Amino acid sequence: MTSPFLLPAITLLVASSVIAIPGHSDIHHHHSHRVRNVGPSNTNLISYHPPSVFKTFGVNGAGLSSTGTLEEVAKSFLCDQLGVTVDALTRHAGHSNDGVSYEYFAQTINGLIVANAVANVAIKDGKVVSYGASLIKPKNVATKEPTLNWERAILWAEEAVGGKWNQGPTKLQVRQSVNICAFTKALLRQYTGLKDNSWKQLYIDAHNGKVRNVVDFVAEHSYRVVPLNFQDPTQKYEIVHEPADYSVSQSGWHYTRGKDTTQTSGNNAIVYKYCRPNLSPPYIDELNCVNTTTQSSPDNNYEYPQNPDKEPTNDQNINAARVNAFYIVNAMHDITYHYGFTENAYNFQNDNFGKGGKGEDRIQVSVQDGSGAENANFATPPDGQPGQMRMFLWVSTALIRDSALQNDIVVHEFTHGVSNRMTGGGTGGCLQATEASGLGEGWSDAMADITEVKTNPIPDFTTGSYVMNTKTGARSYPYSTDKKTNPLTYSSLVTKKEVHQIGEVWATMLHELLAALVEKYGFSDDLGSSSSEMKDYSHLMIDGFQLQPCNPTFISARDAIIQADACRYGGENKCLIWKAFAKRGLGMGAKEGAHSHTGARRHTHRSRSVGPNGVNLVSYHPPSVFETYGIDGAGSTASRPTPEELAKSFLMEKLGVPADSLSRHSGYTSDVVSYEYFYQVINGIPISNAVANVAIKDGKVVSYGASFIKPRNVASRVPTLALDRAIALAEEITSGKWNQQPAGLKYTLGDDGSCYLTYAVQVQGISDGSWKQLFIDAHDGQVRNTVDFVADASYQVVPLDHQDPTQSYTIVKDPQDKVASPHGWYSKSLLSKPDTSGNNVASYKGSLLATTSQSASDQYHYPYDPNQEPDTQQNVNAAVVNAFYVVNAMHDLTYKFGFTEKAFNFQNDNFGKGGKELDRVLVSVQDASGMNNANFATPPDGASGQMRMYLWDRTTPKRDGALENDIIVHEFTHGVSNRMTGGGTGDCLSTTESGGMGEGWSDAMADITEAKTEPIPDFTLGSYVTNNPKGIRSYPYSTDMNVNPLTYSILNTRNEDPVVVVHAIGELWALMLHELLAALVDKCGLDTKLDPSTEAGNSVLLHLMMDGLATQPCNPTFISARDAIIQADANRYKGKYKCTIWKAFAKRGLGKNAKAGVYQDDNNVPYDC
Repeated sequence: MTSPFLLPAITLLVASSVIAIPGHSDIHHHHSHRVRNVGPSNTNLISYHPPSVFKTFGVNGAGLSSTGTLEEVAKSFLCDQLGVTVDALTRHAGHSNDGVSYEYFAQTINGLIVANAVANVAIKDGKVVSYGASLIKPKNVATKEPTLNWERAILWAEEAVGGKWNQGPTKLQVRQSVNICAFTKALLRQYTGLKDNSWKQLYIDAHNGKVRNVVDFVAEHSYRVVPLNFQDPTQKYEIVHEPADYSVSQSGWHYTRGKDTTQTSGNNAIVYKYCRPNLSPPYIDELNCVNTTTQSSPDNNYEYPQNPDKEPTNDQNINAARVNAFYIVNAMHDITYHYGFTENAYNFQNDNFGKGGKGEDRIQVSVQDGSGAENANFATPPDGQPGQMRMFLWVSTALIRDSALQNDIVVHEFTHGVSNRMTGGGTGGCLQATEASGLGEGWSDAMADITEVKTNPIPDFTTGSYVMNTKTGARSYPYSTDKKTNPLTYSSLVTKKEVHQIGEVWATMLHELLAALVEKYGFSDDLGSSSSEMKDYSHLMIDGFQLQPCNPTFISARDAIIQADACRYGGENKCLIWKAFAKRGLGMGAKEGAHSHTGARRHTHRSRSVGPNGVNLVSYHPPSVFETYGIDGAGSTASRPTPEELAKSFLMEKLGVPADSLSRHSGYTSDVVSYEYFYQVINGIPISNAVANVAIKDGKVVSYGASFIKPRNVASRVPTLALDRAIALAEEITSGKWNQQPAGLKYTLGDDGSCYLTYAVQVQGISDGSWKQLFIDAHDGQVRNTVDFVADASYQVVPLDHQDPTQSYTIVKDPQDKVASPHGWYSKSLLSKPDTSGNNVASYKGSLLATTSQSASDQYHYPYDPNQEPDTQQNVNAAVVNAFYVVNAMHDLTYKFGFTEKAFNFQNDNFGKGGKELDRVLVSVQDASGMNNANFATPPDGASGQMRMYLWDRTTPKRDGALENDIIVHEFTHGVSNRMTGGGTGDCLSTTESGGMGEGWSDAMADITEAKTEPIPDFTLGSYVTNNPKGIRSYPYSTDMNVNPLTYSILNTRNEDPVVVVHAIGELWALMLHELLAALVDKCGLDTKLDPSTEAGNSVLLHLMMDGLATQPCNPTFISARDAIIQADANRYKGKYKCTIWKAFAKRGLGKNAKAGVYQDDNNVPYDC
């Protein structure tokens, strides 16, 4: 009978009492053994890893006796050095990086690999520069034919660890153990603990079932972390996070066109510093614009602190602005999606994932745009063409300020896209009349008001105060329920004639409604939640967009909101809504246009000055009738199977028009209502500004709007003006360029009742960012109408629930590195969406399905409230987002320093660059399996790393390790050091000493990433979660021997509990690396960007540390790890820093005469130092 499992492979295992290959010596057990208590019965398992010989050959390298491929050269060298035959070596990995090639081998006996006997060789310029080996000559070798049923071996392994086989492939290997070379069921089918999240690889004797060895993929630690170059939220907590919602942005924020990106570029938005757009698909110069995006600053981290003492055009501040805008826009994308602004409702996405609507229309955001100042604007073309947001600088303060850092402005601009797309069925042309445009400004202010709600009752709200450096902000009055503070009413429109002034009146009314609803229901800062107390207001506003007619008035917009309440909530809030509007004069007796003698024209006309000559163009939009039918809806005269048929039948009966006078241009069904949109048709040609919309619920019409007319005169349907002439006229008038969009024929109504035949020509201004559609008469060339896709505003903005950086500026941004993450942090192969899941990492609580979504389009803006417990939803989101970005940022940073696909990094898609795929890091925050700790499991290349972050209960309320960045960085670095040492096996830091050094590399990486000043200050770890400035280590990391006295000899006293020992060893190794960091920064200076192309001290150390990981042998000692760093300097810098390195190590007792396993201090350095 065939087993349901894959047949196992055989592995040999090396025992502790074997004859070593020449070069080994009898050294301390820390180098070769590790004791672990596993399983529910605390079974004591001792793992054995033969000691390695490690030799380096400096700048000149070792002479070779053979030529050929790198594998052949390395294999020949090992045969010469170790006295083994070629068939005793099996290559398992290899790669090249920055001029050095690395080859990795396992020993082979009787045709089977020896799992814990390995070798690695580094080659540069055709010469071996170092090698390490733990090959052995066993006393006894077990027979290669197993006598134990391998399925039984699996059961025994599960019983030993109290876990479950994780279906990973088994291998039958040889592994040394207990005086023999035993055949073992090398359960590369690892075991994952269901309760304690352990992850081990057991080697079960294939003859007697004993556990011969164990590899633990989980590196335990005693802390957790937060934003990359800040230590904890009390220092400067990063509020802008990445809560990408996978139910919304299913491919993440950094996926676009089938690829992930590592820039501020993704499916929903691309953010760059002023980049000239293409005027035809794909609409932007991809190379040019991507080159002006912000890259992730380490792996999937966009951490660029804004420096208010420097001009916005400083590189650091440019990055901060791009990143902030990217996340706000993405966060708003996700939050509005939850309320109905989806693909079939004409939202902005490159890929609509087959869910309706038109794709290839993500938002293009240009920060510090050169086409204006002291403003911002948003262009909303029809569905299928990208929205364009332009954010300008403000020059009215001593230091120029950047509107892309004021979130209420970014939110305001984004909302123009929502209101323009959702009103009228995705045309982008239904808020064109002066009053309708003013309403658009009001909705945009209101959305910013909603997103910043933090307390009940609702406080007064101002917008633009940061960029203007004034508390009063950019509006005439604060938005307030106190009429003494804000006296605006409907009658104010008599004097308020400009669109922004009109918008203030509408936003004041919506602020009244917001306050009333919050007073009734309370508030929630998680607007994306379906259970949010804020859902009523948000739903009513967005549902209202879909219900209202093209070019609505105050009256029809109010009625649309009341009808939205009837459709969604059964009229539950009807009286509350009426009272809020009536308080500001928009009661039942209010009339269209009655606020002024010019009111009627505001409903239908708008005057614009365009082009360099200031040509005045007046657009006309026929007045709309709008009727709502409450909860019961309007009866249907006939049974119609589809919403389109029902809507068409209704309009024919209501308006008295025949079927051929209606042309459907779009429609969709939301979670509550179906919406259908039509043009009026004459002579088979649609009338561009005569439209209708119908809303249907439960088979009944609940509202309709229409601006249909009976024209006096209708022009001939056959044009006499050539299209190219019409395009030239449009370009001449506007000084723009035709953007290659089809300029089809449409009729256009004039305010004199005439129906003109026109070409609809889209033109865009390169220098001023304008974007208009001119309707050029197809007979005489006159401009008969204009649609302006750009909604100008008078401010710009920053993090979603904070108004500006002075309130709480979030540093965690999205500086994706286009080399490290060439397609962003999200991948189509993942069906990625806008949440904390992407190509390099998925961050979640409890389940991979419980990622955090963007709080607005490509924005992950969840402020952490230190006064609430970590498990409140707001704080969960903040933690998940923070972990997502820190791990992503570290992915990108370490990639630039060598931890690439071919060097066994963590990515789902390796883009054909080598290594094994489908192994992104899985980050479980607030993990239920532990407390006061964190850990990282590093399986072999091709299996996902698992980071688990726990809560800490040493304070009230508890604190979250996922909000302390030094802890996250520490954990991620376990994955780096375990993968890069030994060729991607995850198995080469398994002895006590090498495991302890793994802790040291992890602390050192956190130390490096947080270095901001010269000279290097003392560094502590875990001080936030413990609420103790001393942190969680015995001493601060310091170059002062009085502050931290640790030296190499301290290892003689470190023989406590095994878990304690590895961290104690790690403290010493991290201290030595801290000494080296300080010495190199003192010599070469500091680069806070950690640019790998510089020779700043911290960049040099990171290169040496990463190169050293790839160079050192499996299960290194202090001596071999030190020598690997010295050899790395020879390889990369030709020995330039040799003496600096020696002096740093010698200061702490690891001088040239120090011995492995003999822990005596030696302060000597080579004679030439």
